[in-house]
Amino acid sequence: MSDLTKKTMGLEPLLIKSNGLPKTCPRHGEYEGRVVVIQGEQIPFSRGCPRCAEELAVKARMEEQKRKISRLMTESGIPPRFRKCTIEGLIGDSKDIDHARNVAKGYIGGFEKHLSRGTSLYFCGKPGTGKTHLACAIGRELMRIGYSVRYISEYKLTRAIKLTWGQDAERSEDEVTREFIQPDLLIIDEIGVSFSSDADGILFYQVLGGRYECSRPTILVGNLTQEEMVKHFHERVADRMRDNGGATISFNWQSHRR
Repeated sequence: MSDLTKKTMGLEPLLIKSNGLPKTCPRHGEYEGRVVVIQGEQIPFSRGCPRCAEELAVKARMEEQKRKISRLMTESGIPPRFRKCTIEGLIGDSKDIDHARNVAKGYIGGFEKHLSRGTSLYFCGKPGTGKTHLACAIGRELMRIGYSVRYISEYKLTRAIKLTWGQDAERSEDEVTREFIQPDLLIIDEIGVSFSSDADGILFYQVLGGRYECSRPTILVGNLTQEEMVKHFHERVADRMRDNGGATISFNWQSHRR
């Protein structure tokens, strides 16, 4: 136990002040030394150069933020192809593309409000027009500011729940369903590619209904038109997607893959 620790045990909070004696940092020059005042006695106390300490603290916070973002990205399920997508990376200069970019920027900027209201989006249109790119770009930006995001296809979503029905399943249906309800944003891709049975539609509605009740936003991505989406999900799902300012963005330009 140090002398300083012995002297401070059981005493009132310490007073740390400058002693007026300069010290020198090879990087930042002179700085004032510090002393701890205990019952009128001054004891030398130094944490080194305060600017060095501040820089180290900033660096530590940045490294921690990078680790957090990396963890969120890994847990999100966003495929590696789309993990570096950006809003400006959506190719094209038409008014429709500019509108899609502006919607994405506004959605990110107002996400705190959208999260409290459960405001959702539907990206629909031709294949290769950047729907998944833009949805994942939104997810990436939200993870950079600390929100949790989950990406999955419609088929994999319903399949993950149905896998809990087996006798050897390690997780229950409720556990898997909650896994998709809990994230701040859920991105469901490839809407309309499958629903092999009415049971699939019920499972899908189970997730969207749970997110709606918890005011959790969802972005749906698919090639169906708005009218086809209503038929695919039935009106009750489409109606909930429109609630609290939910919007449909049509990607009606030519495929970038051409």
